[in-house]
Amino acid sequence: MTDKLTDTEKKKLADLIAAKTGRVPFKTGMAGVKAAPLPFYKNARKVDVKCFTTRPIITKEYVCDGETVFEIDGEEDTLREMNDAFSLTLGVDNIAAYLAFYFDAVAAVNDDFARLVSSADDFVTASFDAELAQSLKKLVAPPEIAEQDDGYTAKVFLLCDDVLFYDTLFVARNGEVRLENESVAYDSLPIRRVMLR
Repeated sequence: MTDKLTDTEKKKLADLIAAKTGRVPFKTGMAGVKAAPLPFYKNARKVDVKCFTTRPIITKEYVCDGETVFEIDGEEDTLREMNDAFSLTLGVDNIAAYLAFYFDAVAAVNDDFARLVSSADDFVTASFDAELAQSLKKLVAPPEIAEQDDGYTAKVFLLCDDVLFYDTLFVARNGEVRLENESVAYDSLPIRRVMLR
């Protein structure tokens, strides 16, 4: 779910991001700006800025709360700093949202990004044959979350490049994510790499 932003709100975000990062990321009339609340952070939201004046079009991602701004850079250290700055609060009701954000924000091995998927509709396109599409629709399901004494376990489907994994993850209360078990559900899917990011 994204927030509808007025031109005034977009300008305020542009000014805040420029002041905190030391550069002007966009002009309100020449960029698409989307903001979405992050239910695991106190008063923070993810801001996606798509600059139409560059070729190719560049998208920058930020997390801000009105005073503090972080640029999402793929580094786990940056995510740790965000978790501290925005008072990370995890619960069974927001673990799936946190994991989706985590895999969008942190690069995995070889600088590849994984993507949490909750249904086959998240990634199946017309390039999939009907039998494969139907099989994936039966297989892929939303994350299964269970609370533990020291955190949460999550059984999830992750898409990385053209491979669909079924993984068991442990999420500590401080936001650290650890892979407990991994299996390949499907590989060599007909997915173009640019779809994932």
